[in-house]
Amino acid sequence: MNADLLLKLQQASVALAGAVETQAAEQILLAELCQVCGGDLAVMLQPVTTQNWRAVHSFPPEAFQATPIPFEFDWSARSQGAGQQTVLEEVVLQHKSLCCHDPVRSGQFDFSHLRSVEIAHGRQVSSCLLLPLTEPGKPVRQVIELIRMSHKEVGAGFSHVEQTAASILMQQATSVLKLINFRREQSDLFESLVQLIGSAIDEKSPYANDHCRRVPVLTMILARAINRSMSPAFRDLRFTDAELYELEVAAWLHDIGKLVMPIQVTDKATKLERTIDRFDLVRTRFEILRRDLEIAQLRKGEAAGPVELPQRPMDARPMLDDLRFLADCNRGWNSLTDKETLRVREIAAGYRWIDSQGEEMPVLTDDEAENLMVLRGTITDAERELINQHVVSTINMLDMLSFPEGLLQVPEIAAAHHESHNGQGFPSGLQSDQMLMQARILGFADLFESVSASSRPYKKGNSLSQALKIMREMVDAGRVDPELFQLFIDEKLYEGYAVEFLSRDQIDPVDRSSLLAGL
Repeated sequence: MNADLLLKLQQASVALAGAVETQAAEQILLAELCQVCGGDLAVMLQPVTTQNWRAVHSFPPEAFQATPIPFEFDWSARSQGAGQQTVLEEVVLQHKSLCCHDPVRSGQFDFSHLRSVEIAHGRQVSSCLLLPLTEPGKPVRQVIELIRMSHKEVGAGFSHVEQTAASILMQQATSVLKLINFRREQSDLFESLVQLIGSAIDEKSPYANDHCRRVPVLTMILARAINRSMSPAFRDLRFTDAELYELEVAAWLHDIGKLVMPIQVTDKATKLERTIDRFDLVRTRFEILRRDLEIAQLRKGEAAGPVELPQRPMDARPMLDDLRFLADCNRGWNSLTDKETLRVREIAAGYRWIDSQGEEMPVLTDDEAENLMVLRGTITDAERELINQHVVSTINMLDMLSFPEGLLQVPEIAAAHHESHNGQGFPSGLQSDQMLMQARILGFADLFESVSASSRPYKKGNSLSQALKIMREMVDAGRVDPELFQLFIDEKLYEGYAVEFLSRDQIDPVDRSSLLAGL
């Protein structure tokens, strides 16, 4: 093997080793085979079925565009003994390369496809070299046919040295393609695991409403809109494909900390709910007290004996009114006024019942009273702090993972999804200018998904216009990034999301001018 051929082989090896995608590697292989071995045309063939193969790539790439050549082989009829054996059938069955000089006139195999090449190019095919891409013990998955036309500059057929060089390139190509395929499979597995984690978080709660699946969709809608935007706020900002992928992974994993959160807190639908709604216990105590009063009235003066009652005289009618009031408080749909909070305290202090042990007990325990006096929603300050802890858990869990280069910012992006524009979010109190833009996008997406979701344990679903109005109120309060909100409204990014994820009765007209007024 002369020095010139060795140099070409070395350059071809370097080019092949640099390929990161299958199609690019295949095109490089075809081009380098032509360069190293002096071929005029290289064609890659792949199976459609076991006995039917066709061309998928060629070099030069325009070879099939200028003169369509029927590079298709089907030897299924050969099982009945019909027709001459094709050269491709021999290579596939024998797992070996094959070189044939003057193939069309050799009579050795069916080379009718090369006769079409001769007609298209106006020259004879002087030699063809068929090279299988295969691994030991596995079927041939691809075959490359290297074709040399007759001309003065190059000898008639592929020399033994050229065939050896081609074989070396094919061996390296097999390794490169195997490595690319392995990386792709590992990447697919990683993505599947990331989505599995997101799905597991959603499956944990009947109220999640696919939150971990929706947030990545909304996040990518915003990120791609920024890449298109020519507004002053975003025209100098463009995310690479790698950065978009990193952001999508962070969006899928942003709530991973909820996996370790107690479900009775994260899904607390009423103020007294734990594993059960404890208001049923309150209702039972009131019912016992009511019946005790009724029994006492019926037995007055009878020999059956008195029913023991609390010291304080009570009337059943206002007691039932108080029970209905507590039931409304327990739902947490409306904010409590100071007057209503005081009424809960009075009820907790005023009603006593006699338990099975004869002990006089309050109808509301201290914990029940505290929960019923939650001003807004269903969770107490202590429970809210516990829920907020899921972000810290997310940080700790993601920090345990060895993210590869290109995904190193996933923990930082995911950790900031509850930070706010004015720095009053959690866990770190970061302002917008202290956060990555990717984190700001994720935070916006997470918030809009929450206010537009149709099923949450602590609230009724908002309409689209109501959700956007709430977002605008949070802009005015300094919680939401005004630039992202303006982009969201200007580009009507909410429309496609609403069609895909909101129910029909949630979608209503949106007054964009009022939402953008004063921004």
